[in-house]
Amino acid sequence: MRFFCTFFLLLVATLPPGAASAAAGERDDFHLRPGNRWEYTIDDGGSETLFVSKIITIRGIPFAEMTRNGERPLYFLNMGNNLYRFEVIPGSGGPETVPTLLLKSPLEVGQSWISPWGPAPLSFTVLSEGDYPVPAGTFSRTLKIGYRPVSDPIYQGFIWYCPSVGIVAMENNHYRSELKSYTVSDLLPPEAVEGRFEDIAATLGISLETGAATPPDNRIKGERSSEIAKVINRLSIPMFLLAIFVSTLMIIIRLHRKIDLGDDASVHEGEITLASVMVKEGLYADAVKILQKLTEKHPQWPDLAALLGHAYQELGRTEDACLELKRALTLNQDMVPARLDLAAVYLSMDEPSRALDEVDAVLNKNPHFADALLLRGNVYMALGNPDKAAEDFRAALKINPSFTEARDQLSAIKDSGDLKSGS
Repeated sequence: MRFFCTFFLLLVATLPPGAASAAAGERDDFHLRPGNRWEYTIDDGGSETLFVSKIITIRGIPFAEMTRNGERPLYFLNMGNNLYRFEVIPGSGGPETVPTLLLKSPLEVGQSWISPWGPAPLSFTVLSEGDYPVPAGTFSRTLKIGYRPVSDPIYQGFIWYCPSVGIVAMENNHYRSELKSYTVSDLLPPEAVEGRFEDIAATLGISLETGAATPPDNRIKGERSSEIAKVINRLSIPMFLLAIFVSTLMIIIRLHRKIDLGDDASVHEGEITLASVMVKEGLYADAVKILQKLTEKHPQWPDLAALLGHAYQELGRTEDACLELKRALTLNQDMVPARLDLAAVYLSMDEPSRALDEVDAVLNKNPHFADALLLRGNVYMALGNPDKAAEDFRAALKINPSFTEARDQLSAIKDSGDLKSGS
């Protein structure tokens, strides 16, 4: 698990000091200057140092080399406002080079992007923005980014990125690191490569086996069966062991056996993982039992409150869901998924005006969020305004043409003949 987390820390350690302003057209150097260094403290008392060692040019294309604790170099390519990572340098004669799309502009709350290549395509989403304290200081305008496989609706971890510094913290249920110190070199960064990534990949002899990227939707479905088969084959043994672990704990829970968990942090982390798996599998009642206990011990954790609120929502316990989701947003007002869940709860409580306020708060920051547009369309339907609802469904489909639910809702409005415009 630590390797998995370190992998993601290395993935994003070179995010740009100007990413937040990239949408405004400012130049973006992606922290790829040789000499840049970041030192992190690890939750077990250890440390990690990331260092941009040099620039290597392959067929006229500059790659930045980064090392972790002086070992295992990785390579990064800046193409405009997109950042790509490589396990090995193209043309080195090593294993097949599979790129990962780490950053896709504009980087703002609600923005999602997919790295579609390799056996396990990845999804990234910018969840919130605000101040964040770590040993190196308190950094403003820090973005919280969640990551997960595209086939999994549950985030496997989070990173906190400050535009002027880079990654300031990262965690999942088994690992946490925080920025202790950093140095930014005055050397010139490599020039951004122009053109399409597909053309660059062809020049370098890189095979993009999965083709075009999946549309940026937070609930991506229908991944290619071959990709899923590869993931299952690679993860078969860990998944089997996890299934045994989860099944055993579920049996214990259902037999109402008491477990003295005490205050062991690793046990709490295991409980959070178990609860997340239960929510993913639709075992909401069992998840609620665990989450209720955890929120009593950690009432200041907004992610727990949001997950508990979502489980309540799925169980139809709307008042409890409303309470937990409000508490999550009080602790962190920029939690986009929690705000959308709260809007859905208000809609189910026949309070569409309050639902509209919540979903508008999300769309005011990111008007191109397809899920939020779909939800607002449903809210407008409840308010008796099919024309505005149709506008939102069309906008969602423009962003994500494969959004089946939005297409079905729009067809239903057209079939009903309720559109005043007749379109």
